[in-house]
Amino acid sequence: MINTKLLDDYKEETYINACRLFIEACILFANNRYSTSFVLATFSYEEVGKLCIIDRVCDAICLNPESADRIYEDFFSSSNINNHIIKHQQALFDASNILPDKENKRIWDYVSSGGLDQRRQSALYVDVVNFKIKSPKEINSDKAYELINMTYDAFNKIEDIGFNGYQCIPTEKSTWKFNKKMEEMNNYFLPIKR
Repeated sequence: MINTKLLDDYKEETYINACRLFIEACILFANNRYSTSFVLATFSYEEVGKLCIIDRVCDAICLNPESADRIYEDFFSSSNINNHIIKHQQALFDASNILPDKENKRIWDYVSSGGLDQRRQSALYVDVVNFKIKSPKEINSDKAYELINMTYDAFNKIEDIGFNGYQCIPTEKSTWKFNKKMEEMNNYFLPIKR
């Protein structure tokens, strides 16, 4: 049996968490804490990818009522929703509109090979790679800003999907909620915008 309220709430809570992480990334960036800002921006972008996955599942359920129970059960039994790389790929595709084609091969190879996830980890930990110390301080303002800006653009592109419910139907209320969240994020992003 499909719990539509669970899907509604999962979408909304994921969106709200993505916004929280984004705002905190902006606050840290404004205070010159670039590596930690990068980490939170990565998590925010990942949550956007998760939201896109949930939204696609909701679409599939609505478009395939004869298979809805199986789609629902498969979704909650799958480990894809917990896979960082899959969420990064989904955010690239759905939220950033970066298609896996020849023109975007470099970024797709980077994300698909775990590059973004590895960079997130290197922004947190000191490590030795090939007999060289890798330090979080290698994440500079440009690298942090690039991801913050990409995440901000993703929020603008996905619009109200966090609030349009399991049936994925935009409403006046979902648009209002989206606008309020964007207004809140703008309060933190616009002061650091380049």
